[in-house]
Amino acid sequence: MQENFTLIKNQALLKLTPYFDNMARDIYYPGDRFKAISRFTVIDDKVTILPHQGYIQTQYFNSVAGNIVRDYPPINECLTSHSACSDLLKLAAGITHSPSSAVYTLHQHRALTMKGQESITVPEGKHQDGYEYVLLCCIARHNIVGGITSLYVGKQDDSKQVFKKILLEGEIVLVKDNVLYHYTTPVMHLNDELGYRDILVVTISQKGLTDVPVS
Repeated sequence: MQENFTLIKNQALLKLTPYFDNMARDIYYPGDRFKAISRFTVIDDKVTILPHQGYIQTQYFNSVAGNIVRDYPPINECLTSHSACSDLLKLAAGITHSPSSAVYTLHQHRALTMKGQESITVPEGKHQDGYEYVLLCCIARHNIVGGITSLYVGKQDDSKQVFKKILLEGEIVLVKDNVLYHYTTPVMHLNDELGYRDILVVTISQKGLTDVPVS
């Protein structure tokens, strides 16, 4: 991995595009954002989905929705059982040399833009997620401009930028989350039709599950 990140191309991810429709709105952030999450282990090349739980980050890592147990719905089983999903998680496990105790949280996101309103893709700004590794995976870009992903060595405004790119469909950037900060600019639709950006984010907790169950 160069400079604590690496860019990967995986066109098989495009097979997951049908499963981003009819997602639930993300009630914890403003704007037209949709989200679901599921968790997995990868042991001896076998991917296993874990019981559904709430999701929480500390205020330190998430200034907008930190210290809140967010009860997101699980990801559609058609996506989580797809070979492209399993292969993504196995890729994440292998390239990071994660132990069998690691937990992989898969975040499914859609940012929707329409009627002259841009969509804020990262409300918390330049940030870390609080894990050892994060994979940012572009699944679809439809009728949009923007969505430029950047990586930085610090959170300050003058921090050195080490990566800047619009992630295209099938592209993944793997980041050492405990070293670098990441940010993606808002997206805006190109014409009168709606636009959207669909991504999967994989966060890897090598120490195991630290989130809390949904009450």
